[in-house]
Amino acid sequence: MTITIPGMSETDTRLSANDHSARLFFAPVERAEDIHDMQQRALFDYWTGLKGDRLAPDYSDFDVVDVPRHVLPHIFLLEHLPDEDDFLHRVVGSEIDEGNGFSASGKKLKDIDIVRQSDLVDTLQKSLFSMRPCFSESMYYGHDPNGESIHRLSLPLLRDGKSSHLVGVAKIKFSDPPNRPTFGPLSSGF
Repeated sequence: MTITIPGMSETDTRLSANDHSARLFFAPVERAEDIHDMQQRALFDYWTGLKGDRLAPDYSDFDVVDVPRHVLPHIFLLEHLPDEDDFLHRVVGSEIDEGNGFSASGKKLKDIDIVRQSDLVDTLQKSLFSMRPCFSESMYYGHDPNGESIHRLSLPLLRDGKSSHLVGVAKIKFSDPPNRPTFGPLSSGF
């Protein structure tokens, strides 16, 4: 499977089913029109409304209660823990937990076996510190044998003017049954 992401060379955009490093790729979101998934777009619109003319919204402005209801099963909110070089799951939607086969709420990323074998933390840090909305994709290692990859839209949040949290929408792309939807920007070949 080869995925092409705008702005990256083809050699940088390959995900191999045999590569257990769970390597992720990400691309900045330049325009709302690049987001074709309904839940990703709804969260992006909410985030943009909070952001105003700032680089990103403040964490204190974000309230999961105000997020459109249809987004909640797919939402994640991660707090960056700079002293531990890790992220803590503050909010995890039910569809994400279902796809993982366990509840990640309250867990650090590096405490999850699959994450320790991947560069997920590094990639999420790139997303957070770029202070830009980003799409990312990683191999899926959950319990559903039909899961192929995970597609995310990550949006940074600030606390006291510094990068502190990521909020986003994560969805699994399934190979079978064929009636399951795929997610991500259509222009990127997802």
